[in-house]
Amino acid sequence: DAKVTYMATYRRDEAPYDFAPDIATLAERCDTLIVACPDTPSTRHIVDRAVLARLGKDGLVVIIGRGPVIATDDLIAALRDGTIAASGEVKRLADL
Repeated sequence: DAKVTYMATYRRDEAPYDFAPDIATLAERCDTLIVACPDTPSTRHIVDRAVLARLGKDGLVVIIGRGPVIATDDLIAALRDGTIAASGEVKRLADL
């Protein structure tokens, strides 16, 4: 069974899932981190070396948002040195 945990700007009382107050805590609690957020100044590089380290060596990060929400150099380093297991990015068909 998969356990769903979410992070948002505030806790949603109606949500039947566990809430994480920040992305580092969220990464620490999961095996697969799916990032779906808009490209804003507050989300730029929200996934960085520290977040990837908390995800762990068996971790998978999937980006489905647009823009630079992940620090690319940190991701490449994490993949090369085994900090995380894998990553993926979902593209719109129009972008392919």
